Amino acid sequence: METRRLGLIAILVPLLAGANEGDCSVKISEHFIRGQSMSELFQPETRIEAEEGWYACHPVKRDDIVLVRLPHRKDPLIKIAKVIPGDRFELKSLSGASYQLLINRQVAKTPKGQSYLFSGSAYKMLSLYEKDFKGVMPKDTYFVFGTQPGGSLDSAKYGPITHAALMARVRATAHIQ
Repeated sequence: METRRLGLIAILVPLLAGANEGDCSVKISEHFIRGQSMSELFQPETRIEAEEGWYACHPVKRDDIVLVRLPHRKDPLIKIAKVIPGDRFELKSLSGASYQLLINRQVAKTPKGQSYLFSGSAYKMLSLYEKDFKGVMPKDTYFVFGTQPGGSLDSAKYGPITHAALMARVRATAHIQ
């Protein structure tokens, strides 16, 4: 049995490979969480299952938990898809140097209801895309975040991801604590 390190997760073994709806081939793989960027949902060593290939034939839904493969990283990350194509997004200034992320005029929140708040380099990164995209997320483009209100190693650090970076959907039943 081969174990590979995958950023905030470690892959252990594919459980099965098979066809899903239509011609979509989905491979189920088992993983264990490492790190704290998704701590509202997963504690380290929590077991999850991922559906690799899911997004080849299914749309990404807001708040899907996804595995993301970045070109500058060997290992994928686990994140939440927060801003999806067609969404209007903006950074709203609060007192001080903090900014809230609004998605379709609603405050973006973590799974436990805390507002995402950005400042410093995270604000600068996100505001570049707010300006470039004129506040509307383009086709096949997403912002993904962890569960930390101030951000983590996510779109606040590396910008938006493309559809091609979506490696898998994490099964909804796998993240219940």
